[in-house]
Amino acid sequence: MKILGIETSTEVGSVALVEAGRLVAQADIDTYLSHSSRLIPILNSILKKAGWGVGELEGVGVGLGPGSFTGIRVGLASAQGIAFGNSIPLVGIGSFAALVRGSSFSEGMVSPLLRSRRGQIYGARYRKKDDKMEELSPPEIIAPARLGELCHNAWIVSPQWEELQSRLEVVFGDAGIIGGEKIFPRARWVAILAERRLRENPAGEIKTATPIYLSNYLASGSKLTK
Repeated sequence: MKILGIETSTEVGSVALVEAGRLVAQADIDTYLSHSSRLIPILNSILKKAGWGVGELEGVGVGLGPGSFTGIRVGLASAQGIAFGNSIPLVGIGSFAALVRGSSFSEGMVSPLLRSRRGQIYGARYRKKDDKMEELSPPEIIAPARLGELCHNAWIVSPQWEELQSRLEVVFGDAGIIGGEKIFPRARWVAILAERRLRENPAGEIKTATPIYLSNYLASGSKLTK
């Protein structure tokens, strides 16, 4: 299958073309500067590089977050416009799932973390073995009391890994964290996960894909601070 992936939940967004699980072309997008104004031209550029026409696409995968409200909205709107306009099935993929899929950690517990602009910590927990993943705890705002539990015996993946690592050490000391890496959710992995979903459900979910927006409200003392 020829799949387009779009991922715009963080400041480093991307678009990618994947065929049969193989990356064909990709490009980065600065979502905080470009928003929708450059996404379509960049997409046209990588389609040209791959020698594909938009009509050849057999599916669209789009990152649903959590992350930047504006970025997720722009990515989903662009993906739906392409899918609707060309009668292509679409599926939404959690951006945390894309983070975990793209991690170098091959087997064990993986906890994706993301610090929002308001200092909130979004987190989840997965069990990973090679290219297969099981979501054990869905994306949510993590209170400090639960952060140690979420991270225990896990590999941490986050765009802000260095910052979070130092703060976790200050707040929790030895929380049993295996280690971690700084990575962003990538359109490549969104497309690969979307291809698998579309093989199971060819109709897709163009009308029902919903962004993962987590509440901006946090109770007192629920921010991670030094």
